[in-house]
Amino acid sequence: VDHKLPADWRYRVPRVVADVFGARPADLGVIDGILSIRGGEGWWNKGVELIEPKLLFAGRNGVCADAVCTAVMGYNPQAEHSQHPFPGDNHLRLLASVGVGTNDVKRIEVRGLSIEKALCPFDKKPIVVAVAA
Repeated sequence: VDHKLPADWRYRVPRVVADVFGARPADLGVIDGILSIRGGEGWWNKGVELIEPKLLFAGRNGVCADAVCTAVMGYNPQAEHSQHPFPGDNHLRLLASVGVGTNDVKRIEVRGLSIEKALCPFDKKPIVVAVAA
C-alpha cells in the first residue's frame, strides 16, 4: 500500500484493477455492448437512460480490447489520470505504461466494424442555449 496516496476509491480501484490484471492477464476478453445505460453506473444515478449499441467485442489482449471499447463509447483511452471519463487514475494508462497492452487505438488491429462505424457516444450531448446580446 502506497501511503502517499489518499485512501480514496478514485485512486485505489483503478490501481487494484491494473495490479490484478497485470498479475494474470486474461487470455480472451469478451465485452458485452449489446444493451447498456448512459449517464451513470446504475439505476440509482439520476438521468440514466437505456441505450442499445448492439455491439459485442472480443480480443486476446484485455487492455487493447478495453481501449477499443472506450474509444467506441466516445472517450479517449489515452486520457491523462483524472481526466474524463476517468475520475481517478486511468487503469488503461497504468497497464500500458508497464507493457501489458496498448491503449493507443492506432496501434490496435480492429476487425469487423471500424471504431468510427461502431461509435456510440455514452456522454449526453450538452444543451447549448443561445443568449441574445
